[in-house]
Amino acid sequence: KQGRVGVSALHWCEIFTVLDEPKAPMSPAWVSVLRISCRWARGKSIWKEAANTLTDRVWENCRYDNVFRHHFEGWQNTEIGTETTEETFHLKHFLSDPLLRGNCNALTNFLCCLMTSVGIEAIVQRTNRVILHEDGIKGGRWTFATKPIWPAGRNELKGQRMQWGYHQFVLIGEKVWDGNLVFVISPTEVRSPVDVLREKDPPAGVEFGSRNHWEAEGCETYFCWLIDFAFPTTDPNYRWETNHPNTKFTSGKLKVTTEIWQSDGCF
Repeated sequence: KQGRVGVSALHWCEIFTVLDEPKAPMSPAWVSVLRISCRWARGKSIWKEAANTLTDRVWENCRYDNVFRHHFEGWQNTEIGTETTEETFHLKHFLSDPLLRGNCNALTNFLCCLMTSVGIEAIVQRTNRVILHEDGIKGGRWTFATKPIWPAGRNELKGQRMQWGYHQFVLIGEKVWDGNLVFVISPTEVRSPVDVLREKDPPAGVEFGSRNHWEAEGCETYFCWLIDFAFPTTDPNYRWETNHPNTKFTSGKLKVTTEIWQSDGCF
């Protein structure tokens, strides 16, 4: 039913009001997810307001954990040349943790479930990885460093630069919503990465994803603003691997399950 998002009780039953019919992967939506999404986005009647609010609430109520409790399967084998384009999210097990902990896969998948449960068309996507080109041949995979960020639930890491092999976020159309972090612009200013353009055309004559592109854009897009090369003074042949299928995640490729999460190689 369309209207303002919310949840109410009528005698013995719960009534959930959402923006539109739930979308995949929350179609039909799980009641356990609706209780959260409809409470967090209560009163919102425009999809963008609901998306922004849910993003903020994930950052406020979840805990980014880059080491343990990933709660997902798939995309572990993402070295160069390996193509895995699906991901299974152990949502029930994730919700059983009072701290709602996980890495960027888990928190992003959770945000996607919240959004799609209230009827917002959302998918998840990864950033490209940094690779080294030598004589036109991909010769290795490298990490990148973030700009100063504040990960969800990690006050002790406010303003730190983190080093990642990739990052995962929600995509609505061509714009990013990310509940994993906020950008620390200054000691008194933070910025939520909502409604930020995922990527735009490179300047004329510049290869998209190259170091020159990153510098020419001035880190103004989400993709470029987040990224800084971890080893910027070593080899000039670092490039973003823009063609790997894992960066092209599309609707229907995120699966959710009630199965208990087991160690799946993510450690």
